[in-house]
Amino acid sequence: MDTQQIQQNIIVVSNPKSVGLALILAIFFGPLGLFYVSILGGFVMLIFPFLCTYLFTANSFDDNWVLWLSSFYVWCFVDWVICIIWAVVAANKANNNVIKNSSNQLNTIQNIADKNNQPKYIKKEVKEKTQEETDYENELLLLNRFIKAQKQKIFAGGMSDEIRTRIDNLCLSQDHAIKLLNTYLALFHTDLIDDLKSLNTSYNIIKDNVSKFIELNIIEEKFPHNPKS
Repeated sequence: MDTQQIQQNIIVVSNPKSVGLALILAIFFGPLGLFYVSILGGFVMLIFPFLCTYLFTANSFDDNWVLWLSSFYVWCFVDWVICIIWAVVAANKANNNVIKNSSNQLNTIQNIADKNNQPKYIKKEVKEKTQEETDYENELLLLNRFIKAQKQKIFAGGMSDEIRTRIDNLCLSQDHAIKLLNTYLALFHTDLIDDLKSLNTSYNIIKDNVSKFIELNIIEEKFPHNPKS
């Protein structure tokens, strides 16, 4: 059975309601017409006028049948109006549910068809990170955390041993240093060298903080230690 045949079966079984027909049946037949859209509603509205008349007149009118009938006719009128409103609302709600359920089923069928038709040799578009890349990013996260902690100290002084050790380990060559700067910028949207320079206001300490990048010929030796072209 193909997708089109399944879609047609769903539409037939769903059996939508006609709002116009529901309105006409409710106008002419009241509670009986309400059975078209709601069986429970039809039963409820059939006993509604009798129940209301009994509750409101049982202890008041005694054997006065004229008053009892008058009350019954009033509740029948109320019952009729409620049936008309109920029929229209119920028909609209039923049709909305039909559309929603049909749409969900069609989407499910389409997803199954797409999945079945997809070639099994297609690789995932999203490239999963290797363990080495994950470990590298974790090292940068720790480095960034140590830098932030150093900035919050009242007497920051020079670069902490944790920061210096990680930079030395990650910058074994100029290529490693460039990779570090680019990855750090991509992860935290800030320049690592600027972060290191912001740890202190003393020129000598700033130079010491970025000494590894001066050594690897990435930035200039003189302040403000701009990147070499």
